[in-house]
Amino acid sequence: MSSLSPKVAREYCQVCPSLCHTSCPISELTGELRHTPWGKMNLARGLLEKQLPWTLENLEAIYQCYACGQCSDACAHSISLAEGLEEVRVQANELDLAPSGLKEIKKNFKQSNHPYRIEDLAPLPETWRLEKQERIFWPSCHTRRYFPHRLTIYQKLFAKLKIKGLGLWQGPLPCCGAPLKHLGLKEDFEELSEVLYHSLLSYRSIVVEDSACLQTFQTSYLKWGKGLKYKLVHLSEFLDSYLEHHPYRSREDKLQEAVLIKPIALKERPLEKLYEKITGQNLPVLLSKQGFLPTWGIEASYHRLFPKLAQKLSQKALKNLPPMESGTLLTADSLVQGQIESFSSPWKVRDFYEWMEEILY
Repeated sequence: MSSLSPKVAREYCQVCPSLCHTSCPISELTGELRHTPWGKMNLARGLLEKQLPWTLENLEAIYQCYACGQCSDACAHSISLAEGLEEVRVQANELDLAPSGLKEIKKNFKQSNHPYRIEDLAPLPETWRLEKQERIFWPSCHTRRYFPHRLTIYQKLFAKLKIKGLGLWQGPLPCCGAPLKHLGLKEDFEELSEVLYHSLLSYRSIVVEDSACLQTFQTSYLKWGKGLKYKLVHLSEFLDSYLEHHPYRSREDKLQEAVLIKPIALKERPLEKLYEKITGQNLPVLLSKQGFLPTWGIEASYHRLFPKLAQKLSQKALKNLPPMESGTLLTADSLVQGQIESFSSPWKVRDFYEWMEEILY
């Protein structure tokens, strides 16, 4: 990550030869110069310095970024585009010029501390609420919205690995606030994250299902202190530690040719390691033609703002799949699975942990 301030980063981008030009999935799809990382940063600079008008058309381009980080990887200075655009997004919200989809997300957070309406979220299993535990499992709000049956799958998987003493948050489970952070709802995010940070300190460890939630806890909560640093663990790493110490067997008849769809927020290898440990085989990872982890248009709530473009991004990512007649796509991301299942494909999409629960005995 760049050490440059957002203001200095925007100035660097003005004179840059645009090395990031072909790294942005959105600009590659739309073909518009203003959607390139260079275009968006220069647009942000023009707006903040009052050289350009604050119109809906100019601001639309500012929201054409879902913080995938591919432009940062291509940049000679590792500049974060998301940080460079954040100030504009904050002001756009204050001026009531944000996209309509963002306003809906903000309204939902005001009502329920979630990006979704509270009535659209499945209730959490009461069997996990019997008593307060020192360790808690933090499921994604996307899982509760689209695949609530996974919560029961997780309970079965934990039981198979003899994992005990893992409870749930006591009371209504809030969102980590990642959508607020990404979309420039700064005050709302700070209010939520401060309360949540101090509440989470009372637990010995927090097992986090979603990689974007984990990234938010590890980075954006640092403003309130470093108390969570050694308490957080991703679900895949947590399960890996139990496989090290508990005997297990796998059903070889359940194995199929598989490709991993890896969340962009989880660049390490915990999912691949789990698969290799269980099956003894390597798990290929789906990459774009440029060698990046593909993006699906669901990152940072982009699909809630621009659903049609998000669908096109997902369809483009599917074209990078190997030319197989059938097979299994494994993913640990609820939103990615939901997006892929909305298209016709010979590949079966499965949740990684649901597959894991089925194959272990």
